[in-house]
Amino acid sequence: MDAHHASTLLIVRQEASTASSWLPGAVRGALARPHPLLPGHVSVSDAHGVLRVARLGEDGQRTVTVAAYELQLSTGECPLLMRGGFAQPVRKEWSAFELLAVDGLLLCQRGSARILFAQLPMCEGERGAAFLFGSHDAPVLCLAANRSFLLSGGADGCVRLWGLDSGALLGSRRLQEGGAVHVTAVAYVGPLMAAAGSDRGDVCVYDISTKRLEAVQRFHVDVGPVTALACRTTPQQAHDMATALAPRTLDGGGAVAGPAGLPWRGAQGGQEEEAGGALSGGTGAKDAPGMRG
Repeated sequence: MDAHHASTLLIVRQEASTASSWLPGAVRGALARPHPLLPGHVSVSDAHGVLRVARLGEDGQRTVTVAAYELQLSTGECPLLMRGGFAQPVRKEWSAFELLAVDGLLLCQRGSARILFAQLPMCEGERGAAFLFGSHDAPVLCLAANRSFLLSGGADGCVRLWGLDSGALLGSRRLQEGGAVHVTAVAYVGPLMAAAGSDRGDVCVYDISTKRLEAVQRFHVDVGPVTALACRTTPQQAHDMATALAPRTLDGGGAVAGPAGLPWRGAQGGQEEEAGGALSGGTGAKDAPGMRG
């Protein structure tokens, strides 16, 4: 393709004053995440694919937009410097996004099978390139990131585990064999485990301590879909997870046996224990109660 007609996807920081309004029409159906670095701040992606970072108002004060970003499709010899060509905003809703502690952004656009990564520009008017981080075989529906990993779930029924530093795909598992299942929610269960929920109301818990997805628990929450998952673990429960000699079970479902000969976090043998922590799943029908071992 002629370089003069090539296009590049960019992330552009707008002037906060031009994106400071919080109109009901703009934020309808928005995605919101707490900011990983700024207490009292929230990041919101609206129906047009504009990402706003806002300082929440307290004691009667107004909520104020402090930064705003949008994706643009740019053409020209040097899109980052805007030499020749033109830039056009990409007005498309996001299905999921995660802000990283290093001012990185992971996102997927609604209906897209691609996961994109971009480094957020520091100053208004600056722009940076958006890169392909990974993909599924069908639209990506949910993301969850911590300091080491990215979890993704898609309409292909797969849960995928990625290394954030390398971008490598560490593992991929089908949430349920047989039939069309969508992975609609993913979350971390402490530092060593993860959970995924489906549009059928099922939840699967995985051990990720070996940088793989090892299913250890499955249970049915409700008629579905599971729209959100949340977990709380105490320091003692995190210690119990780290020192367990075998997969544990959660109340409400059967344990999944580990592969024969698989060392469980370097330990041999041992009795099966119950899992600590509380895991709750939000469904389209109603919120399921927390489950505690």
